[in-house]
Amino acid sequence: LLENLVTDLNARLLKDPSLDSLIGGAANRPVLWNNNHNHAKFVATLLADYQPETLVETLRWVLDTYLSRGFRSDFFPFVLARWKETLRSQLSPSSLGSILPFYDFMSTAVVALAEARGKESAP
Repeated sequence: LLENLVTDLNARLLKDPSLDSLIGGAANRPVLWNNNHNHAKFVATLLADYQPETLVETLRWVLDTYLSRGFRSDFFPFVLARWKETLRSQLSPSSLGSILPFYDFMSTAVVALAEARGKESAP
């Protein structure tokens, strides 16, 4: 199932002409593909053993790491929206009810974290 989700997501991402500008260029595609696999595994683990602190700390780490690699901050809401599309196309409504709230939270949290990060680095 995880592999199918990642394959579907990657196909959706490749259809978007803004992808390379969001990720800092085509050279970052391997980083993105690897991240998508890791993201799927992380969410599966999180759903099995929810630890809110782990989720927030991981979002901070991902944001810092990928911004330093040239990804734009608006990439994160973009990719999380594509994840939600993928999940809606691949999962049952009952499964979606358990998973989509995590994506809604991540979508909101990553924007707030990016804004806070921007304020910390402002002169």
